[in-house]
Amino acid sequence: MVCSMIQLKNILALRRDYDTIVCTCGCFEIFHIGHLECIEEAKKLGDILIVGINTDKFIEERKNRKPIFNEKDRCEILASLRHVDYVFLFDNPTFDYCLRELRPNFFVKGIDRVDVLEQKTAVELGIEIVHVGDEKRASATELRKYFL
Repeated sequence: MVCSMIQLKNILALRRDYDTIVCTCGCFEIFHIGHLECIEEAKKLGDILIVGINTDKFIEERKNRKPIFNEKDRCEILASLRHVDYVFLFDNPTFDYCLRELRPNFFVKGIDRVDVLEQKTAVELGIEIVHVGDEKRASATELRKYFL
């Protein structure tokens, strides 16, 4: 289900006491096997999997290019996966604000994300950071080069 941060906070307020909440985030600009494996592993950690997706504006400003798939399409793709419970867009340079608002039990990052920008916030809030995956199997950046 694609929802807003406000809707998500209301949903979690009713479920927080008995469900384990897991969050992950990214651009998911060109969905690939590495994304799928990250999502599958993240879901194994809890009852509710929330995926934050960077906005088109974020990609345009931070990566200096237009996304291949727009934010609406990326949200629909992720929301259609059976492992994903909720999807929302975020426009912040890091996921810190979202962690503060959602207060998940786990924050999942791919194995290639060694430096977690949100480390300080996660530690402060008692959110466990979990890296998933054995090796980097695909790259949206490399796929972009191939297709364009």
